[in-house]
Amino acid sequence: MAPLVRLPPFFYFFPISYPISKVLDWMLGKGHAVLLRRAELKTFVDFHGNEAGKGGDLTHDETTIIAGALEMTEKTAKVAMTPISNAFSLDLDTVLDVETLNKVMTMGHSRVPVSYGNPTNIIGLVL
Repeated sequence: MAPLVRLPPFFYFFPISYPISKVLDWMLGKGHAVLLRRAELKTFVDFHGNEAGKGGDLTHDETTIIAGALEMTEKTAKVAMTPISNAFSLDLDTVLDVETLNKVMTMGHSRVPVSYGNPTNIIGLVL
């Protein structure tokens, strides 16, 4: 009896689990794996959000990030870009005082382009 104790548990359960798996494969078919389209996956993520009493575990920020990642393949650079005329930037000679830093913080960007003379002449970024 001692040699049987040393065997891994799947040896004991194999005679039961293998026939059950074959019956399930026969009943459900071989292709019963679920593949979701992007829209269905987005709905699934929204369903698991914790907003509006849905009871999910995902925060608003998490659902927004996941939804943005799902939509990324549909976007082009032209759609995602901000025209240079509308972009917030700093001139090279701008002093980084409290007022300027507050302005940068209120814009909400993690990187601010730095230009020299003309706003289209970007020479670097402030991180």
